[in-house]
Amino acid sequence: MIFLGGLIILFFLVMYLASTYHRLASLRNRCEDARSQLALVLKKYPSAAQSAEGEISRARQAYNDSVTTYNKRRKTFPANLIAILCNFAPMEPSVR
Repeated sequence: MIFLGGLIILFFLVMYLASTYHRLASLRNRCEDARSQLALVLKKYPSAAQSAEGEISRARQAYNDSVTTYNKRRKTFPANLIAILCNFAPMEPSVR
């Protein structure tokens, strides 16, 4: 009975880590697409650069916070075992 409970908890942990990993990867791709589109817009409208910079900074900080949380959870037991078994790679925070 205890073994079954442990398996159920392990299953939910795998699902949680998998969804977090895929959400972060998707978010990174969307951020990169938005950054390239924003660069094109800012070339046309340079006055918009200052107002957009604050929003970009807040979005980057939210992404970096999520990446930090994910990487910390990847290293703690039992999530670290699941991360190794499912090959969940660490995510890199946005540098710029």
